[in-house]
Amino acid sequence: MALPTVSVTPGAGATINTLPNAPAVTANSVSVALATDQAAVPVTASSLPLPSGAAQDGADGTGITPPTGGSGIRGWLSGIYSKLSGTIAVSGTFWPATQPVSLTSLPALIAGSALIGKVGVDQTTPGTTNGVTEVGSSNWAVTQVSVATTATSIVAARSARQAVVITNLGSTPVYLGGSGVTTSAGALLPGVVGASKAIPTSAAIYGIVVSGAQSVSVEELY
Repeated sequence: MALPTVSVTPGAGATINTLPNAPAVTANSVSVALATDQAAVPVTASSLPLPSGAAQDGADGTGITPPTGGSGIRGWLSGIYSKLSGTIAVSGTFWPATQPVSLTSLPALIAGSALIGKVGVDQTTPGTTNGVTEVGSSNWAVTQVSVATTATSIVAARSARQAVVITNLGSTPVYLGGSGVTTSAGALLPGVVGASKAIPTSAAIYGIVVSGAQSVSVEELY
């Protein structure tokens, strides 16, 4: 059924409501109430930035350019994701794993200091031109000496000597030491036939007894 047409003639002070055909100004707008079960209403902005006073998603940092093709917070997030999921360039000064070393010359090393690399040894006379002692001796000299109650020279000093073996040939104790040896300050060689003492020294050795005299056998290895 068609609705009837109504003609209205405005009187003095009357206002004609032209809505909802075309509200031209805010004053002619009508408030709208949405139902509680109303579906979401999409809202889009035709251009950025948003109007003054509108809620924004933050502020851009100074000197930072958004990624190409992106805009707004989604554009920035996609740019951050692409950086984190790829390789991030790092700049700075770093030490290489192996440091190149170039030396044109080395200063003379101090005697007794640590040496690097191979070191040659003067083998002219072991024990004399170097501190190396050969395994085994090239010479074996055997003598017998009668030790008295005063400091008696048993064997003279020899730089290349490896050791001296002194053997008691009787029953009188013999005391061994340096040129000033005494019976109270010497190393005891027991008064037993065959008792012996090996002394690894290149220095001179003296002996002394409390009374009488005692013969000893001297083996010199050098």
